[in-house]
Amino acid sequence: NTNLSATNWASPDYDDSAWSSGPGLFGFESRTLPDPDIQTALARDSVGGLVTWYLRTEFDFNLNPTGSKIVIDTILDDGARFFLNGKELGRVRLPDGAVDHNTVADKLPEEGVIEEAVITADGSGFLVPGRNVFAVELHNESTGSSDLVFGAAVKIAASSPGAVVNEILPAGPGEGFLEFYNPLLTELNLRDHYVSDDLQNLQKFKIASDVIIPSLGLGSIGFTESGLTPDSNTKVYFTAPD
Repeated sequence: NTNLSATNWASPDYDDSAWSSGPGLFGFESRTLPDPDIQTALARDSVGGLVTWYLRTEFDFNLNPTGSKIVIDTILDDGARFFLNGKELGRVRLPDGAVDHNTVADKLPEEGVIEEAVITADGSGFLVPGRNVFAVELHNESTGSSDLVFGAAVKIAASSPGAVVNEILPAGPGEGFLEFYNPLLTELNLRDHYVSDDLQNLQKFKIASDVIIPSLGLGSIGFTESGLTPDSNTKVYFTAPD
């Protein structure tokens, strides 16, 4: 019955190498549950007053965090706090304010069902490119409860990351260029992207070779070398691969 409330157990840097692991659903329950049913049993200790369990997992995120949306569906008996990279996304059937390992949840009104969109959050301040840590603090409604269940589906809607046009010089060979900026923390390759000066033909010129832009860096291609016509009124369209 360990109290992790005073630790940074939900943060990406926390060492969970000694923790047990297994697939969901997690808990203990005698009634029929949605597939795949209980896959990893969690310890019970009503005598010791156990009402809280801590879970962590990680995933890679390679889209754009800005403007993203996080939606969590869950099978949850009884309550939980949800964290992403150490920040609380929200809580279900737990009181506002301070929560510790002795806090009990409100009893689930209907057991054995999937609850949709229990948490909905703007992912901009939570998600980061690369490794992300999703953590859950699971609470039962009493020490003597006969059941405990947890499983979650974390759904993320986000735009694809990509370079942005930073500067244009419409000029002849060896002088004109299109310059791109990479706002992400990983490098980007413009290969198979398209540039065009014709709105009716956005695939006018395909970038057929590697053009690597470093993280937070710049890269460029030739203007006329990309099939574009120098003109004071030229508009350039940059399109991602199909």
